Amino acid sequence: MDGAQLLCAPVNRPGFPRPDGERPAEVVRVQAAAAVNRMLIAACDRTGQERGIDWVGGSVIVDADGWPLAGGAPNAGPSTIIAECRLADALDKAISPNNHVHADRRPELYGRLSHASDTDTVI
Repeated sequence: MDGAQLLCAPVNRPGFPRPDGERPAEVVRVQAAAAVNRMLIAACDRTGQERGIDWVGGSVIVDADGWPLAGGAPNAGPSTIIAECRLADALDKAISPNNHVHADRRPELYGRLSHASDTDTVI
């Protein structure tokens, strides 16, 4: 909302079973967040194993449309991913001539929920 173009997020994603050939759900979530907010996201994921926990190793750099520019596949060991990022794309919040991720918001519909106090009943 304030003009951020790139979100860099260190993450710790424990591994769990997924269908063969599928990207980790955590990577798909980064793609969705980037597309919904029309901003680039670089997620640096933990890899390897520690204290019996396997980590996904799903570091990814995603463009403002939600498409991976680098990474996204599980990685068992340390790696470096690099991508050329067009930061200016994140300043254009229009998806089409009729759709804009900020102008289409309707805060009057959810403002009460985001400001509910402990004593409010929200249905």
